[in-house]
Amino acid sequence: MKIKGSWCFDLNDNRENNILLLKEILSILFEDEILIPEFIVNEKSADIKLRSNNFEGIFEELIAASDYISERIYGRTIIYNNLNKMEYNRIIEIEYRLYDGLLFSMSTYSDIWLPMVSDTESHTFNWNLENYNCNYFRLNAILQKIDRIVNWSYTTKFEKDNMPYGLLQAGYHLFLSPEVITREFHKNPNPDFDLTKYLEEINSTISLIDSGI
Repeated sequence: MKIKGSWCFDLNDNRENNILLLKEILSILFEDEILIPEFIVNEKSADIKLRSNNFEGIFEELIAASDYISERIYGRTIIYNNLNKMEYNRIIEIEYRLYDGLLFSMSTYSDIWLPMVSDTESHTFNWNLENYNCNYFRLNAILQKIDRIVNWSYTTKFEKDNMPYGLLQAGYHLFLSPEVITREFHKNPNPDFDLTKYLEEINSTISLIDSGI
């Protein structure tokens, strides 16, 4: 699996408070169905299947299985469309460390949040507007929500990075790069997609990041 986007948060605080912060973060991800944890992986063991279905039970299992050094968690993500919703496995993964401060990162292994998705075998892009329209804002919103509630001293909201597969990560936003979306739109135009508006959103986001707002 290849990471399509990744965001890191770092906080130095006492361990008891970090556990409470971790619980708050995970509860937000769980409630918004961005990540419903099913497995935990630590440095000393293989994947451990979580038995609980409710959040309190899941969190108790995570803490019981944790070695407080470095853990990874993955599970199910609910993706919405116009008529129903679909479950996807391991498209979101989080990693955290509770030793000597809390280090928390969230990564996505899918471009399902974007207006076009890449087919790595054929090296082509296909339109994905229904999933994009219903889910793109969720990824940004959950990161913004975590940032507002926890108020870390360091975040990746002011960073830009060119990711693999023609993706551009700009703060809490994930885009297809201007070069890729422009090229693919002209190769395969879609009347339901506003290319000009999309490029303007990329430019305005980067301008805000560059200005430090």
